[in-house]
Amino acid sequence: MNELLLYVEILLPALIAGLLILLTHIPLGAKVLAKGIIFFDLAIAQLAAFGVVLSALWLDIAQEQWLIQSIAVCTALLGACFLYYLRTFSVKHQEAVIGIIFLLSSTGVLLVLTKDPQAHDTFQQLMLGQILWVGYQDIAYLMVFTTLIAFFWVVLKRWNEEMAFYVAFALAVTMSTQFIGVYLVFASLIIPALGSQKASNKWFTASCIGVFGYLVGLLVSALFDLPSGALISWCMVLISGVFLVLNSSGSIVSVRDEGERRRSHSNSHCIEKRPPE
Repeated sequence: MNELLLYVEILLPALIAGLLILLTHIPLGAKVLAKGIIFFDLAIAQLAAFGVVLSALWLDIAQEQWLIQSIAVCTALLGACFLYYLRTFSVKHQEAVIGIIFLLSSTGVLLVLTKDPQAHDTFQQLMLGQILWVGYQDIAYLMVFTTLIAFFWVVLKRWNEEMAFYVAFALAVTMSTQFIGVYLVFASLIIPALGSQKASNKWFTASCIGVFGYLVGLLVSALFDLPSGALISWCMVLISGVFLVLNSSGSIVSVRDEGERRRSHSNSHCIEKRPPE
């Protein structure tokens, strides 16, 4: 009984944090997929991580959390504004620039971490996150930040919808990268959006993929003491595959039924038109 309570005490805040992150990442991920610039989110997430590492280690302000957050947000916003400027370019040229941004951010993190004696642990935390260690104070922070993102989205959308997307995206990714890591940010944005493509209700299907992915991944990671970010990503991919197969089967049946209905209608029409002997 005590062991069960311990699991609940650890997993519940992590699950709530995951659900709050999905609130912003599911609609933003669908927008990214529609634009066709898939690695846009990975580049911005890596930029945010670079901002965190740069401010905490290189600038030696590890104790000034508000300043670290400000630098991380500004780094991500600058990257998002630059990509907003490039939005008129062809997709292949945008993807090339996005790849370069990801490369510079990733290698920048490695260069900065050369000063850190625990560079391996810091790098692993940036990539995979530490969602199992999220507390209720972090949840309060996530709720406030999620509300701010929604506010900026609604206000800026009236002025410039495209700019609103890029700003909201930069803020959301900066927030989530520090809790769930770069890899899980990418998974939370793209996998639910991709797995719901053939569904009649895309938002509901994407939400199911995200929620069950986090729930099953957290449970398995806690039971077997494995990295939670990696397991959640794998679980989302597997659940997404199940939904794709189910929705594809339904589509095939619907197409077959429609074909049979048309053939039946065509045959009956021919019989009606046949002249009497």
